[in-house]
Amino acid sequence: MSRPGVVLASSHLCADARLDPQQPEIRASHLTAGGRALSEPIGLGPRPSVCPAVQAGESVTPSLIVNVFIRQLTGIRFVAAAWVLLYHLQGPLNTLGLLAIPVLPDVMRVGRLGVDLFFALSGFILTHTYLTRLGPRLSGRKTIDFWWLRLARVYPVHLVMLVVAGLAVFAQAKVTGEALNRDWLNPIDFGKNLLLVQEWGPSPQRGWNFVAWSLSMEWLAYLIFPLLILLIWVFYRRVSTAVLVIAWVVVLIPVIVYGLKTSDAYYTDNWGSTYRILCEFTAGAISYLIVRRFLPDPAADPKPRIQKLASTLSIVLPLIVIAGAVFLGNLPAAQPPTTNLSADAEALPPYFHLLLVPFLIAWIGA
Repeated sequence: MSRPGVVLASSHLCADARLDPQQPEIRASHLTAGGRALSEPIGLGPRPSVCPAVQAGESVTPSLIVNVFIRQLTGIRFVAAAWVLLYHLQGPLNTLGLLAIPVLPDVMRVGRLGVDLFFALSGFILTHTYLTRLGPRLSGRKTIDFWWLRLARVYPVHLVMLVVAGLAVFAQAKVTGEALNRDWLNPIDFGKNLLLVQEWGPSPQRGWNFVAWSLSMEWLAYLIFPLLILLIWVFYRRVSTAVLVIAWVVVLIPVIVYGLKTSDAYYTDNWGSTYRILCEFTAGAISYLIVRRFLPDPAADPKPRIQKLASTLSIVLPLIVIAGAVFLGNLPAAQPPTTNLSADAEALPPYFHLLLVPFLIAWIGA
């Protein structure tokens, strides 16, 4: 049975960080939107070693600010990509005897959560990049420009891989003599894959290049992002930090409830994929707003207590995720019917592991 795979989303996450190079220069401490200065300057934390222009108060381009910030998230992106990769390599690694290492099997078994980390990262980065560009008012031209930039970054690779996957299916059938009677081998499902809508709704059709399911979900998030950022702009300027934290918790409740109720180890049945992208993408966006409240000025050092808290959380949160993976992986309900990892390691059902998603998203902000 084909299993839902994962696209390592580095291409569309890198695209999330891009700004329009034609945008005029601005000062880091005086970003404006629609001709009005923001109540708080944009940016996260000090940049003394890599962005001296910001510290000196010189004019810098938005891309300089954003690129410096994005580099700080590279480590988390790498962890997410490596986690997903290790998840798919459980069988071969078990054959090599590497899964005998304590804790490693439990952590690798939930590597599918690397996709959830990617979803939240995307919301965080896009909000950082586009808050002042799309937020003040809904603009048809800017919205279309945003969609075009996202599509131009992800679609060419998707189209190539879709064609390659289709050719591989027919080549396999010709070599093995297998009849092409798979239910997803039809023009309608191919069209859905072509339009990147194959994962939308309660009955996903993820045949053909089935690993593009996460890209389909990202495309859904891109389409609604201009409206989301408009709501975030209005919401952010009118509420306290405590309300932002409450909103962050509330938007993750559907994912938690779904994770507790589903019996699908892939967390993609029914509306699972939709819950994950909409809730986690939005939570990532709100995470950025919360961080910005604590670190509003890229030219100023954070307060010592804020810096200490961030350093502590950056260590504690991953440890909580690891401990949670071990604990939840050893619950009776999570035990697989077989321990033959090499047979189908990815089919092991780690129920309840979506409970770890809030800690992963909080880690982005730390």
